[in-house]
Amino acid sequence: MSSQVPSIPLKNAPLEFNALALKRTFSQVFPKYKQPFIKKIKYELQGNTSTSTDMSDPVLRLDVPLGTSWSNNSCAYDAVCVILYNIWRENPILTSNSWRTLQSELIDLIITSFESHNSFPGTSQRFSLEEIRDFVRRRLARISTDFTFGHYTSVHQIIERFFKTPNAVTISDLMCPNGHVVNIHRSLTASCEIIVFAQPGTSLQHCVDNFTHSSASKCLTCDTCLLRKTSFVQTPPVIIFDFQGCVPSLSPILWITCGEYGRVCYNLRGVIYYNDQHFTSRFVTGAGMIWFHDGILTGNSLIYEGQDIESITTESAVMAFFTLA
Repeated sequence: MSSQVPSIPLKNAPLEFNALALKRTFSQVFPKYKQPFIKKIKYELQGNTSTSTDMSDPVLRLDVPLGTSWSNNSCAYDAVCVILYNIWRENPILTSNSWRTLQSELIDLIITSFESHNSFPGTSQRFSLEEIRDFVRRRLARISTDFTFGHYTSVHQIIERFFKTPNAVTISDLMCPNGHVVNIHRSLTASCEIIVFAQPGTSLQHCVDNFTHSSASKCLTCDTCLLRKTSFVQTPPVIIFDFQGCVPSLSPILWITCGEYGRVCYNLRGVIYYNDQHFTSRFVTGAGMIWFHDGILTGNSLIYEGQDIESITTESAVMAFFTLA
């Protein structure tokens, strides 16, 4: 573990973990686990393997997800990379084609990077996931000082950069709760990252179905705070919900209402958590299996947690990933 600690002084470095945190045992951090379920990755193919060995065949799927080992304040990148890579890995061709419709240069970059990591049986591996993660980090560092290599950053900044699109995903209009005319133009959001302001005890489905919150602007007629109502105008292949404050409850399936498309189904694929200045994640496979990842404690392995997605914890969650069903 000590070999992974950055060489910069701890007292001056914006580290995710201080020295005492790094010394904590796994059982102290996660008391419900007696010991980490970490072992060498083994591959299990599902499908008609007797008639096809083509790894691009969507019928063939690798069940055990892969992670990245923490290094130099990488936890935000680890959390994002683990979820995106393992989603992509289940069906690389279909996922690559759908993600490229976002017309995001950084998404295209990460797809190309994932393609350089051949983790399938019988194939050579050109780059490790850690090397791919650090390549992306260095690319982001050239874009903005927010991503200076070795410094702390957040998943919000990473996702904001990755999932910008040239086309609007949502539109929002200001409206007076008393019905007065509001002469303010609608605003557009060209991003797959959707900010959610939830009320205590509500579900994400309720938030999406009632996508309205109070704004700071006031009605010129009655001086009442205006409401901002948001609606979807496209259904991107990935939607990332960014929780601001209260975290809603999650379910395996989410329905998005989008104009002429009607109700469109999305599946929960990952959750990112933030606690003690450190990001961790849970990945949900297409078959509904839940896997936990922490780059410091589990390294490039993940812990299998079962298939009860309804009970997946949202405590300290900051972001949830959904993909088109």
